[in-house]
Amino acid sequence: MSAVTMAFLVIGGVGVVVLALSLFIGDIVHFGHPDADGPFSVPAIAGFIGAFGFVGAIAARLAPEGTTWELALGGGAGLLAALPTAWFATRLARAALNMRTDATPTRNDLVGTRSE
Repeated sequence: MSAVTMAFLVIGGVGVVVLALSLFIGDIVHFGHPDADGPFSVPAIAGFIGAFGFVGAIAARLAPEGTTWELALGGGAGLLAALPTAWFATRLARAALNMRTDATPTRNDLVGTRSE
């Protein structure tokens, strides 16, 4: 495996780590701004970095090893895949944040129920 392919894989791994941090501990330590929306939100940046790295690694591996084509094809394919991925991640995060849910149960909702 060439150094270019490995570099793209590391970039993709960083994107996955950023996304995992924002999902699992984002609310606890306020990783990223919770109201950030649009192209510079944490899910959009993580999706962009992850797609750029992983698709870039695939394209770099398919290119002739040891040539400048490896970097050019990897970067071009990564960028081509990263833009729609970032857009989709933003739309998905927005849909999850704006999802309609039932009201939180209150004390009045518990009247007449039995506890066992």
